[in-house]
Amino acid sequence: MRMKNIALGYSLPVKMISKAKLNRARIYVSGENLFEITKLNDAFDPELLGAQDYPLNRAISVGIQLGL
Repeated sequence: MRMKNIALGYSLPVKMISKAKLNRARIYVSGENLFEITKLNDAFDPELLGAQDYPLNRAISVGIQLGL
């Protein structure tokens, strides 16, 4: 089992952001290749058949989207 990609976000209520003269505000976090659970050999990745065997890169992104 592998967590390839996940994204979570929350849109702030209009009452909370109207004081800042915003129409929209959203906070989000997303992650790629967060973890892998396997009984297979660590060097074996079935998605890379025949390709070079490099470790998976983890990435975590956090952001804010604002709309005026």
